[in-house]
Amino acid sequence: MNGVTNLLKKNALTPPIPLYRRLLRVHRVMLGPQERALGDEYVKAEFRRHKNVTNPLHLVGFLTSWQRYAETLEADAWKEQRVDNRDLLESLNEQQLGQLYELSKALREERDSESDPVKK
Repeated sequence: MNGVTNLLKKNALTPPIPLYRRLLRVHRVMLGPQERALGDEYVKAEFRRHKNVTNPLHLVGFLTSWQRYAETLEADAWKEQRVDNRDLLESLNEQQLGQLYELSKALREERDSESDPVKK
């Protein structure tokens, strides 16, 4: 019974305010200054956008996604993750694909400028 209880506790949703605080704390601990600023801004904007949502299914999906994101950052597993899921890429609309491309391009440029001493 104890294993089942632990599993249920692990999969339980964190309420919105504690989850919000957890996300900002994880950003402070796990991310660099630029990544933290970007991440904090995005978290704050998303939580503001969803503040008045009343659909329970939408709320559960929203909280579950953010909780998984926090767990991924806490496990430090995010550094090796790649977007290789073809179904995921095909499900994105044009705007999302454009944002993903711009993010990828900016990250690649930043990485290249950090590794090339001439560009510094």
